Amino acid sequence: MPSVSQSRTQLDTLSNPLPEAFREQRDSGFKLMGSSGAWTDASGNYVGVYSTSDINADPWVDSADLSEPMWQSVPVNQELALVVGDPTKNSIIQGTNEYNRQIPGQTVEDTVVVERLAPDGSVVSSQTVETSERSGEGLLDPSTMPYATYTFDEGVYRISAEDSSFSYLIMAGSPTAIIDQYVNDINASLTDYSQNVEDALNAGGLSRVTTTTDANGEFAFDVPDGTKVVHVQAYKSSALTDVQNVDPQNVTLGDIRDEYSIDRSASQEQIQEQLDSLPEGSIYLPSRAYRVEPPNQNVTVRMVEVTMPPLGDLEALQSRQQQLLDELNNGSFQDLLGDRLEDINEEELRDVYSRLDRLRERNERIDSRYRELLENSTYEDIEIDVNETGNAELRTRIRNLQESVRRLQDTIDSEPPEIETGSESINARFRFDEALERDDVTVLAHWSNGTTTTVPDEYVDLDGSLGNTAGVGSTSVRLSDFPLGEQDPNSVEFEVLVANEDGTGTSRVPVKNPTFSGDLPTLDSVAVSSLEPGPSDAVEVTLTPSEDSSFRSVTGATVYGPSGSTVATVDAANITDGNTFEFSTNGQGRYWVEAQVESADGAQFTLPFSLNAANSDKPRQPGIRAKSGPLGTYAVVGDGFDAGAVRTTAQGDVEVIGQLNQDQDVPDRVQVYLSALDDSRDSEVTVRLTRGENRESINEHVYVTLHGKSLTDDALVYRNGDQPLTRDASTRFGRVGTGGNGTVIETYTQADGSVSVRTINNPGSIDRLRHYVRTFTADLDVPFITIAPALPSPETTSTTVATISPATMHADTSTWADPGIAHGAVAATEAVI
Repeated sequence: MPSVSQSRTQLDTLSNPLPEAFREQRDSGFKLMGSSGAWTDASGNYVGVYSTSDINADPWVDSADLSEPMWQSVPVNQELALVVGDPTKNSIIQGTNEYNRQIPGQTVEDTVVVERLAPDGSVVSSQTVETSERSGEGLLDPSTMPYATYTFDEGVYRISAEDSSFSYLIMAGSPTAIIDQYVNDINASLTDYSQNVEDALNAGGLSRVTTTTDANGEFAFDVPDGTKVVHVQAYKSSALTDVQNVDPQNVTLGDIRDEYSIDRSASQEQIQEQLDSLPEGSIYLPSRAYRVEPPNQNVTVRMVEVTMPPLGDLEALQSRQQQLLDELNNGSFQDLLGDRLEDINEEELRDVYSRLDRLRERNERIDSRYRELLENSTYEDIEIDVNETGNAELRTRIRNLQESVRRLQDTIDSEPPEIETGSESINARFRFDEALERDDVTVLAHWSNGTTTTVPDEYVDLDGSLGNTAGVGSTSVRLSDFPLGEQDPNSVEFEVLVANEDGTGTSRVPVKNPTFSGDLPTLDSVAVSSLEPGPSDAVEVTLTPSEDSSFRSVTGATVYGPSGSTVATVDAANITDGNTFEFSTNGQGRYWVEAQVESADGAQFTLPFSLNAANSDKPRQPGIRAKSGPLGTYAVVGDGFDAGAVRTTAQGDVEVIGQLNQDQDVPDRVQVYLSALDDSRDSEVTVRLTRGENRESINEHVYVTLHGKSLTDDALVYRNGDQPLTRDASTRFGRVGTGGNGTVIETYTQADGSVSVRTINNPGSIDRLRHYVRTFTADLDVPFITIAPALPSPETTSTTVATISPATMHADTSTWADPGIAHGAVAATEAVI
């Protein structure tokens, strides 16, 4: 049976449940019998696998049949016969009985080696069986043959005779059954692993020793000679001083758990009573288990303070907690989808609505999301007469349809668009890995003057692959001879939205007007003082150009309020440093900002973005919103970030950068919003938190909350390559949740302030197997079970420094980083060796 580490290694390279050697054997025309069969020219003894009926003669009639040995589809859980043949023994002897007449050479007694292989080809287990002489079953049948019996489980096996250089592979069961058996093996490995730990503790192979620090914070352990590894954890609790049967000088994690355990299944009133009875004061828990190999000097042990505050009103607390959670996960200050629809005429409004509603009708998930949004609006009817509907209602419905489409994680993959530019027109091709019909496709044009229009049908065609007639294949959406002349804005972003009953997809690309000879003034970020200001706050806006951008300056800005009317106009005289301006909110609701940007050659562009003003002024965690438009992709940052950037690759991967001021404190959590970006089914997002214009690493752990499109129920999520995140937060790496506007992923950065999150939206069986094993082996990085490490808190951390030697472990010094903890306080310390 494979070990846990073997299983994880095999999963890392697993792309098919069948070893590559077996697939090569299968695809090469391999056979055992016949003039060109492998047994004919075997370099040593060979082994054949047969049913027991193949080798036996029925009563009255000899019917042994060795002409078709099994290897591609060997039955499982059934007793089979293993027969060894010697190809060098033939001639006259070959015809002496019914068995030898059917095979190359002659059957012989030998030892059979049966090796079960892992998907990567390594040997999982090996067994040997001896063949022995047995008589035939026919009436008065004198024939005899040596063979052994064996029962196979699901898997791929290498079969050979001992000391023979000839072997080949067989498959028992189906590939799907092999995967199931592999999972069972891993489960058994984990069970055995846990049992081994318990047995080692009981037998003395592992032992626990405890001690307490002295008045100076020093401590010492006596450990046996020959100790290889020591794991050190410390606990402290002044709160348990008066608790019966608990010695605060020797407090254990079990004591703390017992005293602070809460029955969460109880009623709210009962939970309140439990909370009121908890010990008062702080407890100090280990941030992680420290692994030390003697001899060792200056071991640093960090602890985290946990304080139970007085809870006068549990119901009010829970209500406020839920409110804050809703604001973070579902808040309107995240990326605000949609366009300034007030600038679109009535005919265009109807066209945009009709095309988006057509996508809704094609996809159940879009329809479901749209119905949820309408329930929270004043317009509840799904079906409407577009010609009898007012513009205000159409704008509301369009925004809800846009959110319904764009909040869904793409399940139809697309390739990077192809662009051909003419003198006053462009051609574009958007390829999707799905058989699509014309009604499945909507094409929008987002112009650099801040407006959005639909692309007329006369410019849109679909080219399907050969498989489309059978409902499979791919589709290319073509824009042909789309006019772009001097009267049009200098750039446009084409967005192709596709949806059918099987899934959704998005592809977009910014295009420069071919009549414009200059370069686009691309941006890294738009920094605002707050992503969600109060109803009467001053909002500062700063545009930061990207490297080598043609950006010259901001020449003005117009701000529209929640009613659609103009609330602020900023002229060139009120622009600071060429890139900063200010306006004030006037009431709660959505504000639409259009900044006028001038490029180095004097061309004018409009950069639109939106903010939502809350009903009160309150602090927000630093946030980064990804934005895509005619000028490319950039970041909208606020509430602590000075600048940032968003960069994408052709494969759909995203890099998000948040830049703090050089002297600014590092926040404990940041919010990142990515719903506005295209994504592939399998994409990776990397978040880097930096400081100063040179973007130096912050070198601290920070919690990160990612807000993205809705994932499928089967989607898998990883942190930093292979660290699994789950919906029930069963690993220490974070959790995957659902917000009102999509998926919420909570995790934390590495010590350098960066973290990557990878999603697999439509996983296969191998993907699910990998995730399953990594989830249940996430904390098995040491030769026994320890508690999962928590993030160090920079505000409430204590440190104990110690030295460990093979015979003793003692403290050299003790320091307390938190001013609230008395220097030299006594703490219980535990070691597992």
